[in-house]
Amino acid sequence: MKIFLAYGYNPRDTWIEPAVKPLIEAFGSEVIDGRELGGQVITDAVRESIRNSDALIAFFTRRGEPIAAGSWNTHPWVRDELGSALDNQKQVLEIYEDGVPREAGMAGKDRQYLHYSETERVDCVVN
Repeated sequence: MKIFLAYGYNPRDTWIEPAVKPLIEAFGSEVIDGRELGGQVITDAVRESIRNSDALIAFFTRRGEPIAAGSWNTHPWVRDELGSALDNQKQVLEIYEDGVPREAGMAGKDRQYLHYSETERVDCVVN
């Protein structure tokens, strides 16, 4: 099984790859990512990688300064990658850091998702 791992490529999110990738691989799956995207507009190559994947795990982490009391933006390209996976009927798992709102307009919002706090990352990965 190929699993596309969507997350921000910035210092704050460096914990995701070493914590999540080995777990995915331990269950016999291959990890695909959009590292060549580098935080820019989603590319055709990334869309193709998502189309060729079986599932997507998306980490919606805090980005920048708060937009309101206790509320942060997240990485727009992770939202784009989720949208691409949904357009291609892929299985998805959304993981939201506390303070990052789940976008109400996303299709199929009845999907299961997880929340985590920065101090409980390990619990999130275990779940």
